[in-house]
Amino acid sequence: MSPAKKLLFVAITLGFVVGIAVIFGEIAFRIVAPRDLSGTFRMVDENGLQVHRPSRSARHQFRDRVVRYHFREDGLREYGAQAGKHKILILGDSLTFGWLLDDEHNYISLLQKKLDAEFGPGEFELLNAGHGGWGTSDYIRYYEEYGDNYDVEGIISFFGADDVGRSVSRGQYGLSADGKTLEKRTGVHRDSKLKKIMNSFPGYNFLLENSQIFQALRLALIPAPPQVVAVEGADPTVEGGKNKENESTELSPEVAQKVVQLGTLMFERVKKLADERGHQVLVLTTGNTLKAKDLKENNAFMEQAPAIFEGLGVEFQDITPEKHARIKTLSEIVYIEGDGHPNELGASLIAEFNWPYVKNFAEHCRNNSDD
Repeated sequence: MSPAKKLLFVAITLGFVVGIAVIFGEIAFRIVAPRDLSGTFRMVDENGLQVHRPSRSARHQFRDRVVRYHFREDGLREYGAQAGKHKILILGDSLTFGWLLDDEHNYISLLQKKLDAEFGPGEFELLNAGHGGWGTSDYIRYYEEYGDNYDVEGIISFFGADDVGRSVSRGQYGLSADGKTLEKRTGVHRDSKLKKIMNSFPGYNFLLENSQIFQALRLALIPAPPQVVAVEGADPTVEGGKNKENESTELSPEVAQKVVQLGTLMFERVKKLADERGHQVLVLTTGNTLKAKDLKENNAFMEQAPAIFEGLGVEFQDITPEKHARIKTLSEIVYIEGDGHPNELGASLIAEFNWPYVKNFAEHCRNNSDD
């Protein structure tokens, strides 16, 4: 046998052995230690903001729940909405995005259907810019950097259970030395070099969604999402990290005052940007604003929220009382025990109770554009 044929024989044999090993490895993982097969659909932009990968379809699995997300060329979530004459940009966290809910059952999709039924398809379009893990500071950063890219007439910010707390911990914005103005900071998120390299490989997302072995390798090499980078010079009690006091106590009056001031100035920034761009503003909630000891920053802000938004000239509506009066236990409206992400019923309630405010806001935006 010639050397070339021997080399070919070795290569074929090695390929066969590796192929058999991969097949048996996949079978073994699926039986003994199956992983959730989820693709990658997030990235960090040049401003340090975590956003969605454009023009991407991604599988997302949590135990037995499997959904597939679709993203537009601008990275917004695609849920089949018809292009509308009057557009409204939606800002929010993972609940607004529709975490582990399919295209038809996230509450923005449900609100879109209500608008279509009320005013006809193509009259209004809700642009879903919700992102998992976002807080108020992320919404502002996104609106600052990307808000001019959309021909919208209004924005709706859905206030979540930990929006202010996340803003405190990330330090994207901080208070000035005198506490009277908002300072913009950079370098909040950063992808590891290894993650960037792996994301560049062709077929990486396909393997994540279909291979137990590859998913296990990925989890071993990249166990955590993009890291939050400390902000130099930030006050560790407020602007560079969550409150460092005893977790079982309330915020001290001094820290609570700083937190409320930070939240107020962030929404003041949103209102100022919206006024400059000719956009109307509405702030709603997902009905998750009940007090919790690990959400002290949000608790402090929510105690003064109605007065804060009234002072800013921004309509604010909290559906928490109505939503929780409808249900007997939280387990009815979530798909993960102890987690706030809504199941299909939970999403339908968020849409139902917010619908009157969204409807009135849409009409207001349209009337304002016609004037």
